[in-house]
Amino acid sequence: MLVVNELLRGECCRRLAVQPTKGHLTLLRRPFDKFWLHLDILRLHMAPSVACRKWLYGRSSGQWGMSVAAPIVLRPGDESKLRTVLRCSTAGAGVAQRARIVLLAAEGVSNAEIGRRVGVSRPTVLTWRARYEQSGIAGLGDLDRSGRPPVIDDLAVVVATLAAPPASLGVTHWSARLLGKHLGISFASVARIWREHDLKPWKRETFKFSTDPELDAKVRDVLGLYLNPPEKAVVVCIDEKTQIQALDRTAAILPMRPGLPEKATHDYLRHGTTSLFAALEVATGTVTDACYQRHTHAEFLDFLKLVAKAYPRVRLHVVADNYATHVCPESEVMEM
Repeated sequence: MLVVNELLRGECCRRLAVQPTKGHLTLLRRPFDKFWLHLDILRLHMAPSVACRKWLYGRSSGQWGMSVAAPIVLRPGDESKLRTVLRCSTAGAGVAQRARIVLLAAEGVSNAEIGRRVGVSRPTVLTWRARYEQSGIAGLGDLDRSGRPPVIDDLAVVVATLAAPPASLGVTHWSARLLGKHLGISFASVARIWREHDLKPWKRETFKFSTDPELDAKVRDVLGLYLNPPEKAVVVCIDEKTQIQALDRTAAILPMRPGLPEKATHDYLRHGTTSLFAALEVATGTVTDACYQRHTHAEFLDFLKLVAKAYPRVRLHVVADNYATHVCPESEVMEM
């Protein structure tokens, strides 16, 4: 009653010079005390202050204070997961909002205050509190929506994609629109199924089966050199780039300037072609190179001698492809 007396004294009595009477205190002991007191204040033409409004509407901690929901007890490990969702830039806005609601509820914040902070209604807060208490973090996801079940069979679309198009269509592979028209579904559904199953009918890569009967032994030798190189030996990979055009522009190249790219004339002068031979040392990355006018086995043998001079008095292991100039008898003798 001291709180009531102070409120009445601070609101009615102080402003209107009215002493608190037993009538006011009697009204507060009957049902709907707040309602009657509110009517009494309105009758006296007085606007209640913030402190009085808090008391009238049950926001103080007195006898008529509004009850606050008990804090949610988070399951082991859920707090770190929920905070990770809040920090994740790729998480959906709805999921992050629900995670924040649960974290605030675990801190003991009232439902009305949670709704004010997050920007949702109080029933929404109650819904996600109940969902978490029932199913944990899994309950914060979206439920299956009601309505007609899907009528598109993803497996049928995948099977049709893997099969070759009919000859009557005159195409070599399916497109999303063509397959959608053929199956009677939208092209967007076909594109979605292709993305989910990583199908790309328009893409083609090449491969080649080797006819070399000694391929298995050669593969083992090469992989052995890379994975377990011999001690005190040098492993080099040799290849060549042929038909390199030696071109010269008819005018000097203009350098790049602010706002302008580098410029060169569209016409040029040919100075013949050259072939580049190069040997890469696997261990250190050292490159030995030479240019020749031709690329026959004679030039290849000469380049092997150049490589041997670059690494004197060491055992040299050479890795090369089966190009015709590499497998001639003279080259094989030199490699041995």
